[in-house]
Amino acid sequence: MKKNLIVGGDYAKKSRVVTGAKATGTFILVEKLTEAECENTPIILPNGEQSKNSNQAYIVDVGPALEKDKWGLNVGDRVLLQGSFVPVPVKSEHGRELAIVTPHDVKAVLLEETLDS
Repeated sequence: MKKNLIVGGDYAKKSRVVTGAKATGTFILVEKLTEAECENTPIILPNGEQSKNSNQAYIVDVGPALEKDKWGLNVGDRVLLQGSFVPVPVKSEHGRELAIVTPHDVKAVLLEETLDS
């Protein structure tokens, strides 16, 4: 049995491109750091490649149903991640990979300070 795809309005007339994402429910949108950023070293990979094995990220958006007081997570926090994530099909404005994680994937909020040169 063949299924018909019903598309109406402007969707059928114009091509569309994903330009961003926002967290829904209790999910968290994070911007993953590169390995070089995590190690505070100037490692540059050939051809502009970025490592995808980083376990640190900045929180970009928090879903509206997440109890922020219970979890202690806020936009801008640098966090330590463990577990799986859902990749987002666009990069951040900084060229980093975006991902969706659950609060259980966030194991710690990392404290940062500015170093004087």
